[in-house]
Amino acid sequence: MHTPKAMPALYHRTLARLADRLGLPWLVHRLYRFIVFDRSNGLANPILLIIPQASNRWRRNRAKPYSMNEKVIVLHQYGAPSHYRALEYHVKSNGGRIVYREFTIWKPLRKSLRTLSIRSFIKCILNITNLVHLFFTKNKTVVLGMAPKDERIFFLRHILKRHRIHYHTSWPYWDKGFFPFDNPGKITERQWKLFLERDIASIVCATHECKRTLQLTYHIKAPIYVVGHSINPDYFYPAETISDRKHVKYLYVGCFTENKGIHEIFKIIDNLPKETSEFTFVGKGDLESESVSFCTTRPNCRHIRFVDSEKALGDIYRDHDILLLPTQQIEGFGMVIIEAMGCGVIPVTTDQVGPCEIITNNVNGYIYPKTSFPQNVCCLHDKIMNRKVDIHQTRLHCIRRSKDYHLDQVAKIWMQALSGSSN
Repeated sequence: MHTPKAMPALYHRTLARLADRLGLPWLVHRLYRFIVFDRSNGLANPILLIIPQASNRWRRNRAKPYSMNEKVIVLHQYGAPSHYRALEYHVKSNGGRIVYREFTIWKPLRKSLRTLSIRSFIKCILNITNLVHLFFTKNKTVVLGMAPKDERIFFLRHILKRHRIHYHTSWPYWDKGFFPFDNPGKITERQWKLFLERDIASIVCATHECKRTLQLTYHIKAPIYVVGHSINPDYFYPAETISDRKHVKYLYVGCFTENKGIHEIFKIIDNLPKETSEFTFVGKGDLESESVSFCTTRPNCRHIRFVDSEKALGDIYRDHDILLLPTQQIEGFGMVIIEAMGCGVIPVTTDQVGPCEIITNNVNGYIYPKTSFPQNVCCLHDKIMNRKVDIHQTRLHCIRRSKDYHLDQVAKIWMQALSGSSN
């Protein structure tokens, strides 16, 4: 491939700038060898020859280092600011500003128009404006939270190509061949490979297993950091005194879906004595109405609709002894586990990746196989009632472990990820 020597410098720069602005480098590069290249004389169209050079040029533009007092944009599919508490703590502590925006546009926009929700419509306009702004600017710090193999990566790669991208993920099975999006296709696979291996400034993983499978699957040059979620100790703290109850109070907090094992908890409730056990459900989801109906027929069971206040949620935790989390398929981290631990509540979970990295089995919690979860919880209940388990010592271990996830501790790792310092 030969670059035409007679091409004027101004012509060259103008075309490079145009191609760069329109987001054409990847598309033209893919079509280049099959459509444009003239194999008979070894020459190519001079207009397209400069496009790969434009692609290299925008990568160099992102070399500006991160400044602690600048604005950080969290770009994700749907709002989950609780996952970025520590990041927000770090940014605001250093005089910066953090904004949350979503890249999902059309579905929320249609919903806002259908329901005539002015608030949702304004939110959609802000999200669209943000994407347009990112397309025409450069050197912004963007934390992208996106499910693996989402086909919208092609769209976002070209919008964010002149910015510092820190990809945030909790997906633990990059090497297993199954993802939230089924059959992504070769083009999407290729785009994700280019994104992870070329575009990003760093990767922020929620677990060590996530980091390990990413390194096995891709040749990633950017640094990878393991940054768990965090809790605010102002809300999630242990009770000052714990009474010696004659019964055990169990709690479930989360989504009411089949994957979360709601029916497994129903089995536990029906197999434990009503006199020595109490159960509380907190949350919402597809099985919420079923949970409400179930609780109305059991005197030791109650349902509380989703609690949006962290202070109120902390009060609920402190009134219980054990958190049940019988996830059946995938638990990437388990935010409720560290919230419960911070309040001195003992987590009992299935053997999923996220809980296994937080909990030390039989020390600060209990991990059971999902196939025998109800039976093991019933056995644990008997041990607690017969004083064969030192529940007070286990609480202390939970509180000690939760301190690793306090805002100030996790914020230090976010600072390393954004600045690119050694991890």
